Amino acid sequence: MAPATFFFVRHGESEANAARRFSGHGDSPLTGRGRRQAEAVAEALRDVPFDRIVATPLSRSLDTALAVARRRRMPVDIERDLVEIDVGERTGATFDELMGLPSWRDDGFVAWPGGETLEQVLERALRAVRRLARDTPGGTLLVVGHGGVTRILVSHFLGVLPKLDRSPATNTSVTVVVTDGETGRVERLFESAHVEPLHYPSAVATTVKDLAGRIRDVPDFPKPGILFKDITTLLKDGDAFRAAVDGLLEKIGKRDVDAVVGMESRGFIFGAPIAYKLGVGFVPVRKLGKLPADVVSVEYDLEYGSATLEMHKDALAHGAKVLIVDDLLATGGTVAGTIELVKQLEGEIVACAFLIELAALHGRDKLRGYDVVTLISY
Repeated sequence: MAPATFFFVRHGESEANAARRFSGHGDSPLTGRGRRQAEAVAEALRDVPFDRIVATPLSRSLDTALAVARRRRMPVDIERDLVEIDVGERTGATFDELMGLPSWRDDGFVAWPGGETLEQVLERALRAVRRLARDTPGGTLLVVGHGGVTRILVSHFLGVLPKLDRSPATNTSVTVVVTDGETGRVERLFESAHVEPLHYPSAVATTVKDLAGRIRDVPDFPKPGILFKDITTLLKDGDAFRAAVDGLLEKIGKRDVDAVVGMESRGFIFGAPIAYKLGVGFVPVRKLGKLPADVVSVEYDLEYGSATLEMHKDALAHGAKVLIVDDLLATGGTVAGTIELVKQLEGEIVACAFLIELAALHGRDKLRGYDVVTLISY
């Protein structure tokens, strides 16, 4: 039987990828970037004469395949045996959480409780490859699959199992294997030049080069003499917003956090997604009269006046480790008031994180003794 040529393409970025979580058999849809990656790989492969296009039932695989198929007016065949590895009880866990466990291996497969073994994954994946090669002898197939299963197949054809080849593999990377289903050779391995323009080198590296340029200066707002830093021009750009959140998370690092506290209103914008990614609760600090239950309160100075901040009395457990998040550190009045509220509830401040710092206003002077994290400084 003539061998078939398989173009194994990893799906575009999913919501679980973006959150650095294992989704396994769970369905996790493509992000906006994932959809753009799908279009990029469709363009990169536009001259390849595919005889069949194959995907798994999971939407991140199928939607990526459809980006290619629509251009060619071809159907997408579903192959269930190529679905991603079942990670059992670890489904939804973060990469950092699992990489910190004693059972983690950098160069090999880990069978998680309730999940699949390496042998089980390899058996079903090879069964699918044999079937596809038999049904399309000498043909060229696009198989849009998943990172884990593709890496196992590649490692099999490279002859390195039970170790896994650890070549970097981005979303929509392309691997080419020529095989009859029994023996095969790897001709291209995890190529990704077509998507590199869609990726920031890193969230923090993007800060100076890109994020600051997306923040608009508005003079004389909200009163004469104030140069307002308008972040709405950053927020409306999905990639920039994500890079800002990821950049703050990278700066926050592995601090032990029980709750994220964000101040009305722009602190909510960054505090809530950071709390979500850290897997902890979010506590809003609001202006006078906005919270419905019993509160603690403090009057504070801000860059153009004074106001009162409030927090629910039951918002924090005694001794809770608190990360305070806001968009801007100016004179430091707002965050100093928030620190006072946390102290009234006997919480412990582990850090204060800001997208922007106006260094000339010396807001840090009010935060002496606290760890301050910022991305952009003016």
